[in-house]
Amino acid sequence: MVKDTYFEINDKKYPARIGMISFMEFEELTGKTANDVLKGLSQKELIQFFQCSLDAGCRYNKIPFELTFEDVLIALEDHPEYLLTFNKMVLYSFGFTDKMLEEMKNIELDSLTGKK
Repeated sequence: MVKDTYFEINDKKYPARIGMISFMEFEELTGKTANDVLKGLSQKELIQFFQCSLDAGCRYNKIPFELTFEDVLIALEDHPEYLLTFNKMVLYSFGFTDKMLEEMKNIELDSLTGKK
């Protein structure tokens, strides 16, 4: 089941939703598919996908979407934690679990400290 996560931008809460609408809109905008999202995106593409997911959440919930790309950029400047939350949303949408994310974090930490 797809779950919306809400982000406050310009004093209004917008739902972000990762599903068919956001993937199709992102592919139309960038030419990148869901497989490309899983492989990794540039910073700009990630922000574009975030905006597509906000638009998809609004469309699904029949809420007017009034944000420009610049509005999204400014919101991320003010709330960089939004991208961390969104990254988790993306991973969850591909079936990752909290346990898997914790294991990935431990592997990353081990590689930084030289542990194996």
